Amino acid sequence: MGIDIKKLFKNRVSSFYKEMTKYYTIIFMSVFYSFLILGSIFVYYYVKFIQWIPPFLSSEWIASVITALILLQSTIRTFVREADTIFLLPMETHLSSYFLKTLIYNGILHLLKMTIVIAIMFPLIEYNIILTVQFLLLLVGLVMINVYLVWIEQWIDSLRGRFIHKLNLLISYALIFYFLFKGNWVIALSLLLLTYGFSFYIFPLGARRLNWEYLNKQEEKALTKNYRFINIYIDVGHLKRSFRPRLFLTRLIKNWIPPQPYNSFFYLYVLLFIRLNDYFYLYLRLTLIGTILVWVFPEYGWLTVPIILFMTRYQLLPLKREQNDFVILYPVSNMVKMKSYLKLLYILLIFQLVVVNVPVFFHSISGKTLISVFTELLFIGWFVLIFAKKRYDD
Repeated sequence: MGIDIKKLFKNRVSSFYKEMTKYYTIIFMSVFYSFLILGSIFVYYYVKFIQWIPPFLSSEWIASVITALILLQSTIRTFVREADTIFLLPMETHLSSYFLKTLIYNGILHLLKMTIVIAIMFPLIEYNIILTVQFLLLLVGLVMINVYLVWIEQWIDSLRGRFIHKLNLLISYALIFYFLFKGNWVIALSLLLLTYGFSFYIFPLGARRLNWEYLNKQEEKALTKNYRFINIYIDVGHLKRSFRPRLFLTRLIKNWIPPQPYNSFFYLYVLLFIRLNDYFYLYLRLTLIGTILVWVFPEYGWLTVPIILFMTRYQLLPLKREQNDFVILYPVSNMVKMKSYLKLLYILLIFQLVVVNVPVFFHSISGKTLISVFTELLFIGWFVLIFAKKRYDD
């Protein structure tokens, strides 16, 4: 049976959303409450951040850089599959309509995303200036041009070339958004055309072979990102993990943990944590964010630290499911496995608690600070010994 190119895009998108609907139907309420809590926290700190901005620093520049960085993170979903390299490669010359639809689809999604981002930036800019037809047209043009500029990245072979390309776009987008937020439409339009013209000069339109390997990797990254988010709430069995051996940390772990039978699963969980990028980088990011927030707003450390600890421990819970199926056959009791997992969880949270509270102790040590730290320790104890222990077999 031949492949109907006209229906291919519709079928791929429909298949993707059917699968996502199954997951989100299950986790909808959990996601809703999570966004409600995190949204409230974001609004609280966003207001504090706006109040903190010094008078000499232009709020439009801050909004421009943030908006440019977010636009720069845009990716292209093509819904290609690994098998397409074999089955669709001979039909590549007939797939222009398919990929055109994917670009339009991505452009619409990116436009919706940037509209929300700019709405969030309203407190930093004079939004009365930008609520015009000119701004909307320029925003649509910028988003669609960005889709094309992301699309051509598949033909940039070197990492250096991609870095220069991204850096050029970051500077260009920041300038364009700055003049858009200032209401200087002519300058913004000129910069937009100049950015497109420069990229068109370097990567002229013409017959190019698709970089199937690049498109497959980008699609896999996008899918993995979706599954990682879902995996926070429920187990996603086919989720692919990225890892690094981290030999230096591995050697340290081998010297730190005695080679005893009762330590076998503790050693396993520690290796899983330091080698799986999802958990390792997540832990580092949250620790760094918490430390920065406490340093900038030390008077709100009593609120920041528990939130960071809560986010960390909640997202470390799926680590217990990362072990290989064959490991279950090891002659080790379930109690030993659970204690090993809880021990790692406890050590990670205590270490994070110490690191995030360092700025608090640098500013001042008071009775309130000590009470806050003691409360956080109790919270960690409750989470590890009661909550995580109860959910270990789930």
